[in-house]
Amino acid sequence: MTFSPWAFFRAPAAESLGCSASEIALFTRQLSTLINAGVPLVVGLEALSRGTDPLSSRVCPLLARRLAQGGSFSSALRGFPRIFSSTYIAIVRGAEETGTLHRDLDHLADWLERQDKLFRHLRRAMTYPCLVVLVTFVLTLVLFRTVIPRILEAVVGMGATLPTPTRILLTMVQIVQSPWFWMFAVLAWVALVGYLRSPRGWRTFTGIMVGVPVLGTALRLGATARLALTLSVLLAAGSDVMRACGIAAESSGLPQMSEDGARIQSALSEGKFLSQTYGESSLYPPLLGDMLKAGEESGKLSNMLLHAATLFEEETYARLEMLTNLLEPLALGLLSLGVGFVLVGVVMPMTTMLQAL
Repeated sequence: MTFSPWAFFRAPAAESLGCSASEIALFTRQLSTLINAGVPLVVGLEALSRGTDPLSSRVCPLLARRLAQGGSFSSALRGFPRIFSSTYIAIVRGAEETGTLHRDLDHLADWLERQDKLFRHLRRAMTYPCLVVLVTFVLTLVLFRTVIPRILEAVVGMGATLPTPTRILLTMVQIVQSPWFWMFAVLAWVALVGYLRSPRGWRTFTGIMVGVPVLGTALRLGATARLALTLSVLLAAGSDVMRACGIAAESSGLPQMSEDGARIQSALSEGKFLSQTYGESSLYPPLLGDMLKAGEESGKLSNMLLHAATLFEEETYARLEMLTNLLEPLALGLLSLGVGFVLVGVVMPMTTMLQAL
């Protein structure tokens, strides 16, 4: 195989492209509108390929070509695993089997938009506290490298007795100025990121986060909302219940719920009801089991799951709002403690010297 230096300047292959949930939702909504207007699927994809975004200009022509060659829409979507998730493909496949693609594409677009809204709300809730902590950390490092060492050198040079806060501050300055500290920090950061990217590390991290008050409740509610919404869409598309439960567990985004999907499927194979299987685990809110039971008794399980997803989403937004209101004063409090500790460490020896005069 020959290597070409121009490979660095080539656009990535369409199969390796990644798109945001909002872009995929817009594509799904546009395609659904065209199909509902009576436009054939291949013609609709060709029409969308005239767009300027990568999903339209690069992915749609390939999808249309594979459909024209006799393949199904779901099999064509499998060629783009970084764009279309297994849940998306499963819903499309179920819609093809039941002949309700025009209806289920609308459900898919709603599902993607709601997922994107939930994640955007979470990012917005966490942006301000994370920004405060980051700015505080950077400014503290700058002070420890510039101003504070000079002040401490002057204090030590005057022969003042160093109290405990000053000695701690002096030790911290010496550590920060050491190149070994930065080498160890970089290696520790790389190791931490690598561990969190592994399935075991991510499961451990989410397990810790789930146990945090307020945040853990918001994570569980958000994961349950995604699970209920995915299960509702899959069942509405005619998917098999056991298979739908497995896919819904994976789409929850919480490793603990993903692993619990095997237990759910095993319990269903033994003849248990959905309400029983989900009600037996403390991972899910008790309300989910109650609403599943009501859906089973009324024969409107998909609709009841959709209502449950809406309720859990609203509760998630409320919990995230509460979390934001708690994190903002907490971040400012930590900032105040850090500044106060530095001031105490610098001022105390000077005060001692002045009192001795």
